[in-house]
Amino acid sequence: MSSLYEKLDWDYYWSLPHPAHRDLAYLLNAPCLLADCDEFSVVPSSQFLAWFHQAKDWILQEAIESPHKLLDFVNTPRQYKLGLYAEDLFLYFLDHQTQFKLLLHDQQVFREKQCIGSMDFIIETPDGTVEHWEMAIKYFMQRCSSTNWIDFVGPSHVDSMERKLSKMVGRQLLLSDKPETHDLLNELGIPIPTKKRVISVGRFQAPYDMDFVRPKGCDPLQPQAHWIRREAFTERFENTEALWKIRPHPWWIAPYLTTDESELIDTQTVLESPMEKERFLMLSEMEKVAQGWQEKHRWVLVVDNWRDYGNITQ
Repeated sequence: MSSLYEKLDWDYYWSLPHPAHRDLAYLLNAPCLLADCDEFSVVPSSQFLAWFHQAKDWILQEAIESPHKLLDFVNTPRQYKLGLYAEDLFLYFLDHQTQFKLLLHDQQVFREKQCIGSMDFIIETPDGTVEHWEMAIKYFMQRCSSTNWIDFVGPSHVDSMERKLSKMVGRQLLLSDKPETHDLLNELGIPIPTKKRVISVGRFQAPYDMDFVRPKGCDPLQPQAHWIRREAFTERFENTEALWKIRPHPWWIAPYLTTDESELIDTQTVLESPMEKERFLMLSEMEKVAQGWQEKHRWVLVVDNWRDYGNITQ
């Protein structure tokens, strides 16, 4: 298992009174999914960690003195979609730091009256380089012992790392090369980006019943979680005193913390709970600490025939 939980400053997370501030802090502090590879360049984990160290005191101060600022910012219908919620958290951070200048966010591009795409972020870096960034938060599960992106799929088994990266690199990042985009940026007085990067956040889920094989381009600090079939989950936990918190989509980002034990459920109650899309449950395995209860590991519980779902070929 990853040593991520051992490295977290838990006292810091306990000092943040609202899950949104913990999500923001964790988004900056957790390892990214990917490092640079031949196919694309990324905003690396080291940059996110540097941002976290620069912002952690500000996040804490605002969380205590004026928590409504972040809460009001994310209190839109976008917060109910994981990708948009994570994007808005990152946008909030970018708006409150000074080194990276935000030039555009969520900018649609049109060819005549038809929208041909939207750019997540146009950024000017501290050295003056203008870059186009596309962001995704994904929870990919390795379905077999393979380094291929096609074999890392979402919990609902309808999306793959291959498909998502192909879309980001082969379509979304190329949008900043289009003549229509150049025309728009010229009208707005914004330089044409000279570099493109992927922002890949989330978690990899290693299979419980086999060794994790890192996909190509995987950040070496991954994985951070496991997925497990219902039968194996029952065998492992049915005679234990394990306590759980079900993490409904999209509230998946930060480790879960609570002072209220009544929020937590036992293994039998987990097994009796309806699964999301009748296929999976995102779970926090909890442990008792001085402040209350905190997440010790993240699991995705899946139906026994989970590997049989889907027909992902690209």
